[in-house]
Amino acid sequence: MDKNKNQKPDILTVPEAADFLRIGRTQMYKLIHEGSIKHIKIGRKILIPMKYLSDFVEKMTVLCYNKEQVDSQPCYKEGEFYNESNRELTA
Repeated sequence: MDKNKNQKPDILTVPEAADFLRIGRTQMYKLIHEGSIKHIKIGRKILIPMKYLSDFVEKMTVLCYNKEQVDSQPCYKEGEFYNESNRELTA
């Protein structure tokens, strides 16, 4: 059976999820450990369903863009992410 090689699986490893978000592996682990991205842990293995990544992207989009802004500038600088637990941006 020939699978489509361009299609992402429903559940990604940390390096695959980082690649999907176009961030580094270390930054991905940071987002996971601070609770910004939900994940599944099986033993020592961390897996991230695509739905959780989609939820994270949607949440960041809603939080970081003001509909009334004309140029829709993001509300965070490079290297900062929204921390859901304390509802503020973190570096």
